[in-house]
Amino acid sequence: MLGGIPEGSRELLSAEDGPYGVFEQTVELLFGEELRADKGLADQFWGALANIDWFGPAEEEIGYSFRAAGDLLAAIRRDTGRMTYMNYYCSAPYGRVPEWISERMGAEGWTWKAA
Repeated sequence: MLGGIPEGSRELLSAEDGPYGVFEQTVELLFGEELRADKGLADQFWGALANIDWFGPAEEEIGYSFRAAGDLLAAIRRDTGRMTYMNYYCSAPYGRVPEWISERMGAEGWTWKAA
C-alpha cells in the first residue's frame, strides 16, 4: 500500500505489477544495498522521488507523493514499525535529483522532470 503501512514494511512491487513495479525493481537493483547501508543516501533519494515524474524505457510514467516516496524507501530499507514512511518524509529538499541518481537511472533508460 502506498503511503505507509500501519504495522511493518511492505514488499516491493514486482515488474508484473506494472510501471511502479518496474521502477521499484530498478531502484532496488541499482541502489538497494547502498540505500540500506546509508540513511543519508536514502534521504537524498526521497528528494529524487517526491514531486518528480519519472519516465521509463518502455514508456512507463510514474510519480510519488511525499508520503509514497517515504513508503518506497521504507520498503527498500526494510524498515519495520508504525508509519515507517515518516523516517524519510521531508528528509531532503524535494524535486531534486542528484547527479549520482540521474546518471545511473539514465543508464537504464529512465529520465525525469520536476512535477
